[in-house]
Amino acid sequence: MMLNPAPAAKNPAYFHTQSASLVLMLLLCADLIFLVLHSIRIYMPFLENSLFSIDVDGSYSELYQYLKWLWITLLFTGLSKSKGSLGYCSWALVFAFMLCDDIFRIHEKAGYGLAKSLSFAPALGFRMQDFGELAVWCAAGLILFLTVALAYKTGTPAFRRISRDIVLLLSGLFFFGVVVDMAHIALHPGRSADLVLTLLEDGGEMIMASLILWYVFLRLVHGENQAFSFFDEWYSRFRRHSA
Repeated sequence: MMLNPAPAAKNPAYFHTQSASLVLMLLLCADLIFLVLHSIRIYMPFLENSLFSIDVDGSYSELYQYLKWLWITLLFTGLSKSKGSLGYCSWALVFAFMLCDDIFRIHEKAGYGLAKSLSFAPALGFRMQDFGELAVWCAAGLILFLTVALAYKTGTPAFRRISRDIVLLLSGLFFFGVVVDMAHIALHPGRSADLVLTLLEDGGEMIMASLILWYVFLRLVHGENQAFSFFDEWYSRFRRHSA
């Protein structure tokens, strides 16, 4: 009796998709473990090591985030080499900056220096340094995304499709890392609310970083022309519902 070949043997894309799904599951499981450890540390004093926190500089979860940014940078570099397109290097530059910013606290140090030169009074419960950090991030983001925009203008349809998806995923990262962070600062929450906002802010950033890493890995192993497009699907649904 002749057995039917496995789906992966019939279609290599099946194997690539399954591999990427496994990578995403492992990444999200690691994220969940860090979130649970942080919560345990807040309410159970026997876990006193601050390295288990997700909101402490140099913690285990932050080192894990460094690895994600590094892997994304390397994957975009590999994508640029395999497709012969320098456009992907513009995205590699974006995530390389995010890695360097996390490690060397660029926006925090530059924001602190800028805050000392600002003369207006802070409002809504924010510190002058918060405004300085936001201004530094906006300036750096403008420069980096001008580079991406130039690559987008001259890029292939596949590169443009991938870029739209990355912008959509980065919007989620921006929401958790900036909007929720600003709300966290302004609200001055109590212990329980502080935990919820910390999990939402830092946990949201971790999950979005995992999704970006999974997406770029999928594009590299699956092929830039075959993978699903989040932005195009979302936009088409939006058009259908608004029509």
